[in-house]
Amino acid sequence: MTARFRRGAAALLLASLVPLHARAVPEESAIALGLTVPLAPVMAALEARIPQEVRQDRSWHDHDGFQVRYAARRGPLDLQVQGNVLVVRTLVGYWVQARKTVLNKLTVRGSCGVDEPSRGVLLTLTSRFGLRPDWRLAVETTIHPPQFLNPCRMTFAGIDVTGAVARALHEKLWQEAREVIDREAPRLGDLQVPATLAWRRLHRPIPMENGLWLELNPVSVWVTQPVADGRAVQLLLGLTARPSLREGVPAEGLPVPPLPPLRVAPAVVPSLELPARLALPHGDAERVLRSALEGRPLEWAGRMVTPTRVRLTAEGGKLAVEATLSGLVSGTVRLAGAPEYDGETGELFLRDLDYTLRTEDVDLQRLDRGLHELVRGVVAQRSRWPLRERIDEWRARVERSLGELVLPPFTLQTRLVEVRPSAVRVTDTATVLDAVLAGEARLGLE
Repeated sequence: MTARFRRGAAALLLASLVPLHARAVPEESAIALGLTVPLAPVMAALEARIPQEVRQDRSWHDHDGFQVRYAARRGPLDLQVQGNVLVVRTLVGYWVQARKTVLNKLTVRGSCGVDEPSRGVLLTLTSRFGLRPDWRLAVETTIHPPQFLNPCRMTFAGIDVTGAVARALHEKLWQEAREVIDREAPRLGDLQVPATLAWRRLHRPIPMENGLWLELNPVSVWVTQPVADGRAVQLLLGLTARPSLREGVPAEGLPVPPLPPLRVAPAVVPSLELPARLALPHGDAERVLRSALEGRPLEWAGRMVTPTRVRLTAEGGKLAVEATLSGLVSGTVRLAGAPEYDGETGELFLRDLDYTLRTEDVDLQRLDRGLHELVRGVVAQRSRWPLRERIDEWRARVERSLGELVLPPFTLQTRLVEVRPSAVRVTDTATVLDAVLAGEARLGLE
């Protein structure tokens, strides 16, 4: 490809590789945004509110026909996650004393963990996370039976005090834990606020460079079931949108529809896909061809043939190149082909050129086969429009604009990794490259 042609192509692409008019109906696109809800506030509240000690050791109290007194001290809380279930465990060491009067005269006494290592019991609580219709995080908490590692059974007196210890720990420790989780989790996972903010903000046009505006046009919103990961709950807040690009100042003050009802969708990989329609107007494409073909002689059968007038038209989903030949032979050739995008070279080109000839030159008619192969080869070689550099530049512009998007109280991080051309279409005014800007977008709480 000549330097002259390259300069012409670069000049037109600066102006012509732009979105189609905003009246074009944009295609639906799913934008999935990863949302992280940290569990640290819940864990901090649990550590603060669950007593370190439970004791009833200053006086005796009745339990199933005998009297007991005890003291227990819990260890640190251990948090694990299994799918969408939060598991909280703690190991409790305790001592207990018991007494019972037999035959109204004899008092029998016994103890565990006194003047010996304390006894141990493992306490477990699980909370299953889900979503409520009001966009809040729902929690279903279950308190599991205690696991006594070395039960305290005073067999000589027929006394089993494990029940008394279990009841005390349940009332003093796990009931408080349940109240903390049931109170804190809905506050922590109130998705209505960020969802509403995102919904409203993404309905507003996003300014870009050179007078371009990105309009995401959300039409619905959805979330995935929450899944606990480490010390956080992960879910996806997704928007179904019809992204488009607009030239000029967009209309202001348009009403934003209310946030749609909560809809739970299957898990998907966080991603961002923006359909793009890049147009190469026929007039600009014709100027490139004229620069590449007009006045440039071709040698054929020992003769010089020069294209003197080149036109580009659209018909039936194809581009037609019509060239007037002058020299020792004269006439008009017409070649038509469907444009395609070459992913390796990053160029638009014409495929399978059909050739027709209109001439009164008898010699040209007789020798047409050899001529048309030459002309078709030259036209096919020079009918290429480099797009890769401009597509990359356009991708970078979109990425920069998205990177500046601020949506308090959360942050939006985007990264566009590729441009995937999907189809080439010929309209009455332009050759259109349909593509998808593909990458990822993640939403996080500040």
